[in-house]
Amino acid sequence: MNTATRPADARTILRQIGNATLRSLGARQIVDRGDGLHFTVGRSAGRTLRKVVILLAADDTYTVEAMKFDRRTFESTTTYEIGDMYAESLALVVRTAARTVGVYA
Repeated sequence: MNTATRPADARTILRQIGNATLRSLGARQIVDRGDGLHFTVGRSAGRTLRKVVILLAADDTYTVEAMKFDRRTFESTTTYEIGDMYAESLALVVRTAARTVGVYA
């Protein structure tokens, strides 16, 4: 997996994922990180937030990571991570990542 990232346009990544996928996951709080984006998915019941992070690597591949974030302790647990993904597979991988944190869409 390539750890070097490069600047990315969040609008392009969102277009590659697709509006239907984002709506089905309940994506909200979408934040442009400069080298990718992250957003919260599903219902955040109680103290746990469920997030998906997408980063653009220097070789034009994406890394997708899903995590649970505890609001009280500020600890995050990564439940899914996959790298070297191309734009064609991005929507499917984001849905798979969201399922690992408890979002079923």
